[in-house]
Amino acid sequence: MSATGRIEYIDALRGFTMILVVFHHIMSLGMGIESSVCSSLFITFRMPLFFFISGFIASKTAEIPTWKIWAEKIRKKTSVQLLPTLVFGLLFTYVVRHEDIGSFLMHRWKFGYWFTISLLEMFLIYYTAICLTGKFFRRKGGGRKCDRPAAIILVGLAATLYLLKYTLKNIGITDQENDLFCLQDTFFYFQFFAFGNLAARNQNLFERLLDKKYFLTGILILFIVLFLRQTETDPGNSTSAMLQSAEALLCRYCGLLIVYSFFRRHQANFTQAKPLGKALQYVGRRTLDIYMLHYFLLPHLPEVGEYLLSAPNSVLELSVGITLSLLVTGICLVISNVLRLSEPLSHYLFGAKPARR
Repeated sequence: MSATGRIEYIDALRGFTMILVVFHHIMSLGMGIESSVCSSLFITFRMPLFFFISGFIASKTAEIPTWKIWAEKIRKKTSVQLLPTLVFGLLFTYVVRHEDIGSFLMHRWKFGYWFTISLLEMFLIYYTAICLTGKFFRRKGGGRKCDRPAAIILVGLAATLYLLKYTLKNIGITDQENDLFCLQDTFFYFQFFAFGNLAARNQNLFERLLDKKYFLTGILILFIVLFLRQTETDPGNSTSAMLQSAEALLCRYCGLLIVYSFFRRHQANFTQAKPLGKALQYVGRRTLDIYMLHYFLLPHLPEVGEYLLSAPNSVLELSVGITLSLLVTGICLVISNVLRLSEPLSHYLFGAKPARR
């Protein structure tokens, strides 16, 4: 843990995941490579890790004992996440895509800017659940941090929202409203947010499990089997489709645990004292900046994509993709630092706290 109280390997892990997000968008949006071994591998843990980390960090903050504090938390999260999304999302829509505001609002993924909307909704759900837990399950003596009821509620919410994802049409929510609020993504990925939160609340138990002699061995074997089985699909078989969906979900959990365990096991290499750790931590602390800016900088390289697809080579694809990802990430950080020279822009575009006078 750093002198500021931040968990260094978690910051590094978030930075690593952000680079993979840029990698995916370069390959899919910039080169037209929608499916490859690298893309299929990274998709198993990329977004689940982001939400897992968000839930993990959320548990480290103070609990929400009153509705007044709940309202203040939501106000801050809305300011930090929704305002930048609208500014950059609408700017991208107008300047790059030459479309109107309606196209952005009704687009299934908001032209890529869905993540912060879904994350804001998750914090709204989480803070509400914790506030209700503190109200109805107080400890003797006035304490309000009730881990067991909170765990039960979070697991119940995660399961309910996951099932609700598949029944949106049956409860009167139209496709248009679903696109407007990104509910499908929120309902699906909240389970990883809850998983990260529960892992942090029970960190000693969680880490003891990861340190079990054969636990990670089993997870690695299971991940490999499930990943290989993803290529064996039968779209016409509903039973097969349900089984495939369950296997894909389990594969995501396995991939998440493997990558988290790697960073935790080798956390000495991801400290501020190490160049790699320092760089990844810096990226990890500027993920919002990079996420908002990188869509404007994605290279348009369809010819490179056609070449990589014509002669599939995972090593070459990874080398080209990571190199371009680091370049785009670096340019984003430069632009971010220029914009952050202005305190108002730093605050309203990237959620930076105003400097103390």
